[in-house]
Amino acid sequence: MSLQARFPYNKAIAEVQNVFIDNGDSIYVNSPCIKARDHEIATGKTYVLISTENGTVQASSVELLDIFYHNHQIYLLLMDTESRIVKLVCQSVDATEYHCTWRLLDWDYLRAEAEKR
Repeated sequence: MSLQARFPYNKAIAEVQNVFIDNGDSIYVNSPCIKARDHEIATGKTYVLISTENGTVQASSVELLDIFYHNHQIYLLLMDTESRIVKLVCQSVDATEYHCTWRLLDWDYLRAEAEKR
């Protein structure tokens, strides 16, 4: 069962506002904190998480276990592929509050950006 089932939201409003759209196999999230081709991410897929902890920038390989949208926030349940530690990160999708304390990067996106150089 997806966590989204526990946090109902108005799908029509989220789609009209272009912030969170569940496409079945993937989820479109309109956030500068997510760097993925077409802003689409999927559970079960591996990403790079860049975050800061105690003033130190950290990068880790994570698997997206689940994602849900609640009260203008996106929540990502992630598992570090090396340590197997699970963590929950969240981010406002309100356009006036974009301040990314973390970034989720898709491997395909990273390859495409590298090829541009």
